[in-house]
Amino acid sequence: MQSVHVARFRADSGYGRDDLYSGGGGEALFLCERPAEDIPSPNCLAIDRPIAPGVNISYRFKRTQLSRWREIGEGANRLVTGFRK
Repeated sequence: MQSVHVARFRADSGYGRDDLYSGGGGEALFLCERPAEDIPSPNCLAIDRPIAPGVNISYRFKRTQLSRWREIGEGANRLVTGFRK
């Protein structure tokens, strides 16, 4: 995985079933569900990515695609750019 670090939350916290990944030296944060019997296809949430002054976006993708986080982020940025035209 490209420059991604993981932090595990305490099991007794509200995020005990999630992992927090940071990518690109803190450039991006991803809250990812851990695989579980009741979560057969876990997601990752890209948290509050700034796209303009005072405007942030968040988006989800499948945890199995986490290694492609940069490509997915670039696609989200292209989508936002297309909305601005």
